[in-house]
Amino acid sequence: MASGKYAFKTTPYAHQLEALTHLRAWEVPEFAWLMGMGTGKSKVAADNVGILHHVGLVDGWLIVAPKTVCRNWSDREIPAHLPDSIARHLTVWRPSGGKGWRSRFEAGLRFEGLAILVMNVEALSTKAASTAPA
Repeated sequence: MASGKYAFKTTPYAHQLEALTHLRAWEVPEFAWLMGMGTGKSKVAADNVGILHHVGLVDGWLIVAPKTVCRNWSDREIPAHLPDSIARHLTVWRPSGGKGWRSRFEAGLRFEGLAILVMNVEALSTKAASTAPA
């Protein structure tokens, strides 16, 4: 596994480890997990990004999720599964937050670590999201 000395924060189940090692995401430009509900896709995603960051292939992570689970990503999934050794700058897009989210996001882009933006999928149809920095 290209993860080398990557230290999982939570031990993956066999099927999660298989999803990570079978796809070998660090060797291909695109891939998808076709895993059923309740199988731990969030953990696999966090570990995959963690591994890619660990080997120097990514420094940003965009999570687009239904509005009802965005808070779950920022408050539970990322802290539970992304190793604490990975420095991170987490921004949650909020339409009612004015331009504050934008300055936090831009600060994340300059951050020496992993910049994470959590955005709800419904936001993609709003004017505020469409004027996000490139």
